[in-house]
Amino acid sequence: LYATTWREPYNDYTTLSVDWGGSTARFGTGGVTGTLSFTVEDLDYDKELRFVYSTDGGSTWKTLPMGAAGDKNKIYWSSDLSTDFERWKIDLDLPGSFPSFQYKVVYRHGIVGGAAPVEFTLGNTSGIVVPKM
Repeated sequence: LYATTWREPYNDYTTLSVDWGGSTARFGTGGVTGTLSFTVEDLDYDKELRFVYSTDGGSTWKTLPMGAAGDKNKIYWSSDLSTDFERWKIDLDLPGSFPSFQYKVVYRHGIVGGAAPVEFTLGNTSGIVVPKM
């Protein structure tokens, strides 16, 4: 009931990664719109994913929960990629004028049945910075 993965010093390229080809999100003067896509290692059926973002350079963070396809601003399962990996997406519609946008994806595994929970974070401490267009 424990998850293991190969790790570089600060990055985990296996458990969570950005699917750049499936991502269309844009950050501009009116906010952030579009889809971000992720590859998630399917460690078990019961999992919790959260999308965490900041619009002020990482001073404060807001969390968006799991949802279903078609929900705006909720991370959702999109498809199986193989027996070991899944595609998850979030359709963003975050209007506003803010100086920066950075995000993290948090994957919590081992949340039922007496398992010891393990948490993986894509974006580590500072998050993945999306440049303003």
